[in-house]
Amino acid sequence: MPKTHIRLERDKSTGVFYAHYREFDHGGRKSMKTKDEAEAQLVFADFLRDAGNDKEMKAKGVVYTVEYCWGEYTRKKLSKGRSQRRATYKWDAFMKGFFGKLTPEECTNRKVEEYVEARLSGKIVNRRGTVPQEPTVRGEVELLRFCLNFCSHKDHKQELFSNDLVKPWDKPKAGKPRDRYLELEEIDALYAAARKMRKPGEEHLMTRAEAFLRLAFATAAREDAIKGLTFDPRRVNFQTRSIDLDDGERLEGDKGRAAVYMNDDLFVILKQLLAQSDQSIPLAKRYVLPGPRHASVWSTIQRIVYYAGLAPEGWTLPTRNQQPKKTGISAHTLRHSAATHMAINGVSLFKIAKYLGNSVEMVEKVYAKYQPKHLQEEANMLNRGTLHLVKSTGVAP
Repeated sequence: MPKTHIRLERDKSTGVFYAHYREFDHGGRKSMKTKDEAEAQLVFADFLRDAGNDKEMKAKGVVYTVEYCWGEYTRKKLSKGRSQRRATYKWDAFMKGFFGKLTPEECTNRKVEEYVEARLSGKIVNRRGTVPQEPTVRGEVELLRFCLNFCSHKDHKQELFSNDLVKPWDKPKAGKPRDRYLELEEIDALYAAARKMRKPGEEHLMTRAEAFLRLAFATAAREDAIKGLTFDPRRVNFQTRSIDLDDGERLEGDKGRAAVYMNDDLFVILKQLLAQSDQSIPLAKRYVLPGPRHASVWSTIQRIVYYAGLAPEGWTLPTRNQQPKKTGISAHTLRHSAATHMAINGVSLFKIAKYLGNSVEMVEKVYAKYQPKHLQEEANMLNRGTLHLVKSTGVAP
């Protein structure tokens, strides 16, 4: 049975968008009657739905492009929130140019391997030219799989095409658990180094990076949660001393965000940040961290690590406009360090999970090794002949 591939393209001479057909022996096109791409996409979506429901078109074997499938997936499954923003960025920046014009059947294991090779070799990079690690590319490949599965499964009430067209792929390696955590003396060294980096004449103002470091360790929150935190009294409540890290945009499948207690450190830090914030902005829209909403703190943190004497041997301080190399300490390191110290000090794994916004199973997998006493009662059940061992070895427990 012949297959009809349909794609949306702009006419170079008129600027009008057309739906193009491609068959074995001939082709055709239908005008979307607009030069606006966003409007054309909507008309094209309606056109494809009609084509998919048309008996004649079904007989020709209409095949949707991955680009169309992605639009359906993000519109119906990831309609808003952080997941949608992250997925859209990855699609627009890396995946669209490679997979967009393909059909699901053409997304073979070989094609996915070509994409992975292109990403890991630096042929497809972001504007800064950063080459990703394997776990990052694995996440992108999984996004493509989620998209095609969503558009082909009866469970999602889509079934634009048969799931048999979605072939199995080899995926890059998953990331290894990060075991590096900071001792309390190292945390203090970071705080001290960050404070020394305040601008002359503004020694009374806490910088964005310094505020981030303190909030990241004291709340054990993820980077995006801290950047999105506002002084809305429903989220930062000085009376009840509570901090709600959930901004209300979390979707099903997003990583959890917790509500944590405002300890004395956080109380002082947040009061200072509130005092130095722009008082003309309503509290519900006034972000806790100074500076632009999405501005990165990673580069500055790497410099702070250097000034704190915690950078690895051979790490050199970059010039002002140069991107620093990794020091091995990031926002996640602070979160992991906070959870580790809770575990070392005997906080139950259940409470750590609540504080992190993670499942108990995940927390147990990562942090149980720092808290061997959580199975003390079970281990004591296995004692046999301790008194005899004491007498024979002379060692008392």
